[in-house]
Amino acid sequence: MIKPIHLVCAALLLPLLAGSARAEYLQEYENGSVNWRNGRIEASGVGVAPANLRQPQAEKLTKRGAVIMARRNLLAVLKRINIDSTNTVAEYLASDDAVRSRVRGMLHNSCVESATSLPDDKVEVTVEMWLRKDLADVLLPRTMPFRPESAVAAGREGPGNAGTYSGLVVDARGLGVRPALSPRILDTEGEAVYGPSSVSRAYAVAHGMAGYAESPDLAAQNPRVASRPLVVRAVDATGRNRTDLILSKEDADRVRAVAETNGFLQECRVLVVLD
Repeated sequence: MIKPIHLVCAALLLPLLAGSARAEYLQEYENGSVNWRNGRIEASGVGVAPANLRQPQAEKLTKRGAVIMARRNLLAVLKRINIDSTNTVAEYLASDDAVRSRVRGMLHNSCVESATSLPDDKVEVTVEMWLRKDLADVLLPRTMPFRPESAVAAGREGPGNAGTYSGLVVDARGLGVRPALSPRILDTEGEAVYGPSSVSRAYAVAHGMAGYAESPDLAAQNPRVASRPLVVRAVDATGRNRTDLILSKEDADRVRAVAETNGFLQECRVLVVLD
């Protein structure tokens, strides 16, 4: 009989995001979920014991079937993720054979987090992947206009980078905003306040462009934005996928002014509060 097991996957959780369990934002689906705090995607699948087979062969095949189903569900969850305001992972995979092949390889090697026996000789398996690092590097298109690393380094070395604010919190509740790998913040005239041009590709891949939380209080406790975040309110959302935020002209100018003497935008220290 298969006992419940828990395997530790080789995933490096970033110090930037550590300790923020109370400020997570979880998208849940029928057979899986996306945790936008730490970038963990998980899905479950159930295997049924083949008829007329004895242990341990039946047990092995049952678990294998559960893993196959779990990874199939993991792909289904992954496909629903928004890359940006106009593209989803499903659309990107459909348009690029090389990306699709690399993602399939990652799915095949996704970590089996747990396996649990169920009644009627069934087994439920949970598998997981991480939206940071390798997977993010595949899913963020190379055509995105990220800021050159040299410009980011120069910005961090400028005067006043230890300034008053330690991060940015955008309250976007009530606007129907959805999480994305690469969200943007705009002003009412459509000019960028924050987006790929604000950060290096390396930072976006390692940390994610933004984190998400369920309330302003929880957001303020999240180490991603440290202890003194600048808090502003979004006035609207835009883009087909409703992932880009719009700030009033006053708040947009305020964020820009602060960003000139603080390095937190370059370090992806942005947190969005959603319903």
